[in-house]
Amino acid sequence: MAILIPLTLLPVTFGAFGVIYLLSAAALGLVMLWSIVRTVRAKSWTQPALWSYRFTLLYLALLVVAMVVDRRVAL
Repeated sequence: MAILIPLTLLPVTFGAFGVIYLLSAAALGLVMLWSIVRTVRAKSWTQPALWSYRFTLLYLALLVVAMVVDRRVAL
């Protein structure tokens, strides 16, 4: 899961997306990383893992929204 964070930032280095996508991907990546750390550290990991799973679905949807917004809005 942690490999997902750098991979989502990679399109910015190739110039495919701009600042809006970069900031969105970085913020979502930090929440994802926090979610992973919280799950690993939990004594009973069922609830944090379920939250991480649900956030992953939202994470991917919000990344797509960030892609669309970044392409439509030029900064």
